[in-house]
Amino acid sequence: MQRLLVLSILVAAVAFIAVSCEHGGPEPTHPGGAATSSSRPQSEEWLDPNASKDLTEPPPAEWDDHSELITAPDVVALVGDTTISRDEFFAELERTHKTQALEMLIDDAIIGLESERVGMELSPVEVRAYAEELEDRRIEALTDEVNQRFRGQKTLEEYLRETRGVGVDGFKAENVEKAMETGIAEKQRRIEMLVSFERLTSARVSISHIQVNTGNKAAEIIKRLKAGANFSKIAGDESEDGHSRTRGGSLDPFLKGDVVFRRDLQGLGRDFLEALFGAKVGLMPEPLKSERDAWHVVMVLENQPALDKSFAQMRGAIEKDVEDGIFEMEGRYWRMRKRHQYKIDEKKEGDVLVTVGPAKITVAELHKRLNSLFGRDAVQGMITARIVKLESARIGLKNTKEDIRKMAEQITEDRLQRTRRMLMYQYPMQFGRTFTLDDYIRQEMGKSLAEFTSESVETLMESGRAEEELTLAELVSHYLLTTERVTVQQAVFDSEYAAREAWHKLRQGADFSKLAQKNNPPPLAESKGILPSFSREEYDHRPVLLFCGKNIVRVAFATAPGRFSGVFRCKDGWRIIKVLNRQKAADLTYATLKGRIRE
Repeated sequence: MQRLLVLSILVAAVAFIAVSCEHGGPEPTHPGGAATSSSRPQSEEWLDPNASKDLTEPPPAEWDDHSELITAPDVVALVGDTTISRDEFFAELERTHKTQALEMLIDDAIIGLESERVGMELSPVEVRAYAEELEDRRIEALTDEVNQRFRGQKTLEEYLRETRGVGVDGFKAENVEKAMETGIAEKQRRIEMLVSFERLTSARVSISHIQVNTGNKAAEIIKRLKAGANFSKIAGDESEDGHSRTRGGSLDPFLKGDVVFRRDLQGLGRDFLEALFGAKVGLMPEPLKSERDAWHVVMVLENQPALDKSFAQMRGAIEKDVEDGIFEMEGRYWRMRKRHQYKIDEKKEGDVLVTVGPAKITVAELHKRLNSLFGRDAVQGMITARIVKLESARIGLKNTKEDIRKMAEQITEDRLQRTRRMLMYQYPMQFGRTFTLDDYIRQEMGKSLAEFTSESVETLMESGRAEEELTLAELVSHYLLTTERVTVQQAVFDSEYAAREAWHKLRQGADFSKLAQKNNPPPLAESKGILPSFSREEYDHRPVLLFCGKNIVRVAFATAPGRFSGVFRCKDGWRIIKVLNRQKAADLTYATLKGRIRE
């Protein structure tokens, strides 16, 4: 899918350059080459003599994957005369998504084991009600998004009917059923309730702290706080703990044992944290020393003792707690906490890949999850890769290691440029002065900018991505230079009458660019109705052409360069187009066009 997106972008970009740099033939004085309106019969004045007489808008193309041709049980796709086998398919899925899928399966196993341990039972009615609640939240968010996007001129009902073919009720029903069938709703409900149960019944502490280098400095800060100084301000100005300093010294609430995986607790030490579980709420009278060889002024914000109650006893409180909301970070900490409590062994034995306590994750389960989550995109990507390979061989395309390295360097530089723009937006007063890209890379990656750049280039080389990107770009360029293509300018009208009136004005010498600018939706109006160049075969893959309707392709290739079409019907109204330029097909190899392709 990502490669197909790159292909579409490259096609549009190169086509736009072609439109900007080339000019069509001489514009005729009268559309269709007619001298005057009386020189031909009234009934033919909007029929283009160069175009097909049958301009009935054809129905949209139906997707056909020719599944009837795939008869072998171990074949998932046909590409020309070659096949993609089931083993190849799952090998690719494992290469690209195995870690992600296994993480999800491990989480599912833990959720199941924890639900069984605490005795949580969920009825289908309860899960459906929860799925509907989630969908109501999504619809509320979509309503706000549509209102902002269309400034109140379009309702969510109208938007969904245009884009999905169903109204709000149908959209909600579809998603609720999907959430029920996939188990997503039940999984999410169980996580929230398990997190809440642990939060309500476990010993839990929340603090703010100020970290300094000496005990004397810590004692002096305690005196200032007792005299009325602001804790958050002192923490922001003087604390040596970079993680909590920007938050007024506060740390997320923690449970016993969290020091094992919480980065913000690293170096404090078990003794330090254990002392906090016995402390009273408020400012601790004496500073505490941590394993960081530092002293801490501690304000205890919450100290909840453990509660010995079962899940059933806490059910009402849990449901209310969940209704009030669970923070995303609490779910993340719960997940990491359970991963340390359960023994997870990823050693493969027979059909078993991973054991999570008593639970086992098999190869079959992994493949089922991989296929359900990533299967469609993966097979499309494999088909694209196979086509790239076959096309490269057909035109004789080969790249040297030096060519591939240049592409890897360009991809890395593009990535860094995006990061620079992001940092300039987030830190407008600091970036480039007190905070640089090198600082950001060191903070996030633990390495210098030069080290990151070098490693990124080598990774792109070793993974083959740089070669894939370069080859795809070259194939797109070769395709654009050798296929029959046409570039048109269009004017769109709501009615046949309006289109005919415009056509008569053109016969009298009206400026077509002004007509096109006036009679196009905003994105196309800015380009005066000029569409990126297209071939006959691109209709089913180009959103702008699908939006217009297939007649625009038929008329465009039946109209001579530099001439206007007559008025013709399209999917979204009536149109007049002018053919700006037309490129003939050419059967040329990569070697013949290499110079132009590299340009």
